[in-house]
Amino acid sequence: MMSISSSKGFSMKRLTLTIMLLFTIIIACPSLSSATLMYDVNSSYSLTGLGSFTGSASYSYTDSSNASFTVSLTNTSPAANEGYITAMAFLLPSTTYQSKIESIFMSSSTSDEFDLLFASYKKNPLNTSPFQFGFDFGAGIGKSWEGGGKPGEGIGVGSTETFTFSMTGKGLDLLSLNDFTQQYGGHNVIAALRFKGFENGGSDKVLGELGGGAQVPEPATLLLFGSGILGYSLLKRRSGSFLQK
Repeated sequence: MMSISSSKGFSMKRLTLTIMLLFTIIIACPSLSSATLMYDVNSSYSLTGLGSFTGSASYSYTDSSNASFTVSLTNTSPAANEGYITAMAFLLPSTTYQSKIESIFMSSSTSDEFDLLFASYKKNPLNTSPFQFGFDFGAGIGKSWEGGGKPGEGIGVGSTETFTFSMTGKGLDLLSLNDFTQQYGGHNVIAALRFKGFENGGSDKVLGELGGGAQVPEPATLLLFGSGILGYSLLKRRSGSFLQK
């Protein structure tokens, strides 16, 4: 039979451990609130009606000077007509006294065929004619968004590729993915894609719009949060078994 003094001692110990575990969980909560938002990206306008795609995009920052823009694209053009995504272009946020992206490079890609396309920050945008949005950066299998390279080296029908662009500058923690978009005809335009190599020899140019977003917590945050919950559960089980003696 457990004595009263032992019971009080264990209760205090249990209370202390519980407070520590709950504090750990609370510390994790801010990380959850600032987790990366993954948004859908879909075709909104096709110049010739041949190409289409779906995808997702996200923007995250590690501090005020470093950030990354990640996009995954799936070619959903009709399989019977083939066709490849050969280039993509995106918008940079407008420069303000608080924030400015000063440099950008493609830090990772699941396709070795694509190279960085980068304009001189708003002064000489990429040539994405007839889309005159001032697209600033992207990737392509050639030296330009318009053409170059072999279409078959692009993203084929049913295939998905992911690209991450790392950025440096100032005030990057003040930006969100919506700052990489521009309103046009009721659409939140975020991308322009080039399609080539269709079965009939045709090509296409397709605008992409930003859709809804879903929060994606960082793996480390999930681990910390889960550890706190697990620890609290084990503590309750252990105390329950002990008190039954």
